[in-house]
Amino acid sequence: MGAARRVQEDLGVEMTQINCPGNSSCASMDLIAAHDGTDAEPGSAFWGMTPQQLFGDDLGRPGQVYLTEVSHRARDRVMVIGGGFYPARQDGPWAVSAALVGGQPDSLAGNCVPAEIPGARWIDYYAWLYPDAGQSVRPGDSAIFFFRPQVFNSRSAHVAAIEGVQQGRPTVVSVHDKANRRIR
Repeated sequence: MGAARRVQEDLGVEMTQINCPGNSSCASMDLIAAHDGTDAEPGSAFWGMTPQQLFGDDLGRPGQVYLTEVSHRARDRVMVIGGGFYPARQDGPWAVSAALVGGQPDSLAGNCVPAEIPGARWIDYYAWLYPDAGQSVRPGDSAIFFFRPQVFNSRSAHVAAIEGVQQGRPTVVSVHDKANRRIR
């Protein structure tokens, strides 16, 4: 923001808008204003997924998941279909370490399976689950991951807006492609 103001002052370019990067949220609005920012990219704040929302005391609750399905077993691991596993970060508290897996909605929450996703340089055809001996994981089961996705970097991920989750009546409202074009 300071660099934008210096351009304005040094070059005499009048700027009526200084747009600030993502990771903005309720807590960062005062900071942005104090540094002469006029607008802020909402980014992950819409989903309650900024660091200050996840690990701090800022407003916002996580409101998104990554849903895929179990494909097959390969030696010591179970493969889930990829195509959109592109988290913003994959280290520290951001690292994907598990998925909720099950064939019925009621069985998902109780079946937290160790998981690993491909690195950013890999093509993400699959991610991996490592179920313990007592955990049930079968082809066709749903697998729910929780991370900060970067949908615009994925090849094929779609985003579905769903309402009624808290009332126990989830309904798909719309589906968008990675460029946010409504496809359904």
